Amino acid sequence: MLLPNQQFVFKYICIEGNIGNGKTTIAKRLSEELKIQFLGEEFENNPLLPLFYQHPEKYAFPLELSFLLDRYRQLKNSEFLLKNEVVVSDYFIEKCEYFASLNLSETEYQDFHGIYSFLVKDLKSPDLIIFIHTSAENALGNIKKRNRSFEANIPLEYLKKTAVKYEQNSQLDREAIVINFYLKELDSTTYERLFTEIVSLLKSGINAKTLTVQV
Repeated sequence: MLLPNQQFVFKYICIEGNIGNGKTTIAKRLSEELKIQFLGEEFENNPLLPLFYQHPEKYAFPLELSFLLDRYRQLKNSEFLLKNEVVVSDYFIEKCEYFASLNLSETEYQDFHGIYSFLVKDLKSPDLIIFIHTSAENALGNIKKRNRSFEANIPLEYLKKTAVKYEQNSQLDREAIVINFYLKELDSTTYERLFTEIVSLLKSGINAKTLTVQV
């Protein structure tokens, strides 16, 4: 265990990164290793998701809005956050903006942004965000390995666009750890190194507002 909860420097930690980057696996491992609460994103039962991958223009706006509302409700009602417990989550609600800016028309995005801005001001902000970056090719390989039916039609070009969006937003002036691992092939050993690096950084503390690490 890192520290007793009441002494933990970061009370609300978000793991972020592209689709297929291993966010949930890392967040769950941190929860177990550090004996802190895990707050996982609830998205797999969204009926609009497979429809979006088949017909993106038709279903983009209702999908992005449904994700925003679902994430807002989950964070607003989280017992862990309400009790100010130490929490690690596998998403940061700002991702709603990333995907909306990519998937929506300009008019749709303006409408979406207005709703987003109104809702998020009511939510607790994370104390630390850990951005995990790898190549779109690696992300696609991970997606194929986990074999979720609704992800079967995700094109590589889409993952390249979302990867760029995540990289752009991870460089903003905020409390963050940015971890890059661009090896051609990823295996369990690579992710073990990644996990070990994150735990080491959390134990030693962060001396810079944004810390970039190569794995």
